[in-house]
Amino acid sequence: MYQVTIGQDMSCYATVQVPEDTPLTREALGEIVRHVVEDLEWQGKEVVFEEDWSTACAARVVSVQDEKGHHLVEDMAIAPSPYDAGQTLMGWLRGHGLTLQTVINSAAKANLINEPVMEVHRGTLKLPGAKVIDVQFEARKGATREEKDLAFFESLAQIGAVDYVDIEEVRHGV
Repeated sequence: MYQVTIGQDMSCYATVQVPEDTPLTREALGEIVRHVVEDLEWQGKEVVFEEDWSTACAARVVSVQDEKGHHLVEDMAIAPSPYDAGQTLMGWLRGHGLTLQTVINSAAKANLINEPVMEVHRGTLKLPGAKVIDVQFEARKGATREEKDLAFFESLAQIGAVDYVDIEEVRHGV
């Protein structure tokens, strides 16, 4: 006999009352949230998070154990999660070796965008005093300018060499 634990992700919410003189800054509100989440109480009163089943998604097998408690299966996704696309995007932005196409496919799988239909484009690089370079590249139909730029540059890099050298670190206000 196996014991199968099944999970779903969903949102849950709690409402607390704060004085009107509470600063509505990220820091102040963050402290309130951290306190409520860690202690499940606010100003001496128990806080209960109410589940919102309308947000349930990402059905998965959490684990399968045999009678001796040995884990045979762990964290097997059965249905996609809309959060998977966000995690894929974050991985791409952090440079974890993912491609833009992987990000697009993940968003399509989560129904955040339509299934990508690819279009072939021709791009031209014109620099003053240099030979004009034409390349063909693919981008999804309806792609943003930034997506087309990345696809163009990726194709351009296939016919040449691009080297990057760190010069200095610069921080801009966010």
